[in-house]
Amino acid sequence: MPLVQLSIPPRNINIARYMAIPKRYQSLENWLLTARKVIPEIPNIERTDWYIWDSWVNVDTIVFELRDSIGNKAAVVIDRSRNQILG
Repeated sequence: MPLVQLSIPPRNINIARYMAIPKRYQSLENWLLTARKVIPEIPNIERTDWYIWDSWVNVDTIVFELRDSIGNKAAVVIDRSRNQILG
């Protein structure tokens, strides 16, 4: 299972939990919406003034940098390498 981590430095929030793989795993926004199901503290980009400032994808990770209208920052990192079965 992939590991998702939320970091919001101004609020001293740093949470990490395991998440399920979204059904439509090709879409980056589906990864973020699925991560919100396990960590509800992730800002809602659909109903609040938070938005995706930047995102990048690596072989093992997906990173979202979120910002709000007054400049607060948050980072959501999804480690997909946790999905591999070690044998």
